Amino acid sequence: MTKINQIVYDMDNLLDESESERSGCITKATSLCSPCPFVLYSTRVNRMKTLIKRLDHSARNSVIFGMMQHPRCDLEQTDTQEEFCRAAIVGRDGDRTKIKEFILQNDAETLSIIPIAGLVGLGKTALARLIFHDQGEGLDFDLRIWINLNRKFDLRKIAADIISQANETKEGGPSVVNTSVEIHGNLQLLKNRLQETLQCKRCLIVLDGLCSTDKSQLDELKEMLRGTNKSIKVLVTTSSEITAELMHTFTAYKLLPLSEDDCWTIFSEKAFGDGNCLNACLKTIGKQIAKRCDGIPALAHFLGSIVHNHQVMDVWLAARDEAIWKLERTGLASQRKN
Repeated sequence: MTKINQIVYDMDNLLDESESERSGCITKATSLCSPCPFVLYSTRVNRMKTLIKRLDHSARNSVIFGMMQHPRCDLEQTDTQEEFCRAAIVGRDGDRTKIKEFILQNDAETLSIIPIAGLVGLGKTALARLIFHDQGEGLDFDLRIWINLNRKFDLRKIAADIISQANETKEGGPSVVNTSVEIHGNLQLLKNRLQETLQCKRCLIVLDGLCSTDKSQLDELKEMLRGTNKSIKVLVTTSSEITAELMHTFTAYKLLPLSEDDCWTIFSEKAFGDGNCLNACLKTIGKQIAKRCDGIPALAHFLGSIVHNHQVMDVWLAARDEAIWKLERTGLASQRKN
């Protein structure tokens, strides 16, 4: 990703340079015969072509970039969500503590929204779930509500789901509130019912997978959640820095990649079961596989599942060297089931 960032930076500089030189040439040129625009144009085109080739080559070999382009591949779905969540919290004790501190620091606020932002596969959902179930001091909420947005924004559904879960918690069983006919079809009625439901309640709400970058949509969502006289804490997981910036009422928490050692822990536990490898050669290759994960726990877990119960060297080498999107295509994902 460092190489990709540098190439993008170079492209941006080239575009700025192009605009500057274009303005200069237009100002200084005394006739249409001036070679300045044509020579500079030709040079810039060649430089841009070179940068595009470099970007394409780097992107093909970048694990993180590949995950960003194929966020819904089996990388996040090969094993049960519960199993991955256990793996994804490795190395996240410090993050958990800091986010809890953020929640408690804003206790006087009526509405506090703390986005957890980061790349696909970093374990944002797993971290949010860890905090969601935390019963520690200061986290004594009347209601805990988890909304899985699945990258879809539907304000009516968000409101209806919050109402449903809130009433289910209060009644100790399935909600009997009718939000599916008249009320569900009327957003204002849903907003009114939501305010009634959350009135005087101290709530923790998780909006998992928010991706909208529409400011008007997000402003309306915040306004909808603000209409109570009691403290509401909202954790938002998102891969979009724009979403985090538009949604937050408190500084977004940027989740960073794990250390190489933490990736090795996740990979080895999945690859070897108990995390111990008696084969020195496989352990060496496994360390190299963990290094290519670039701190992404989902990738470490996925690659560990690829080589799980395999002693075939070709499988390990492919997990180390092949592009992530190719692993599924080559059938390695199915080989581990045999």
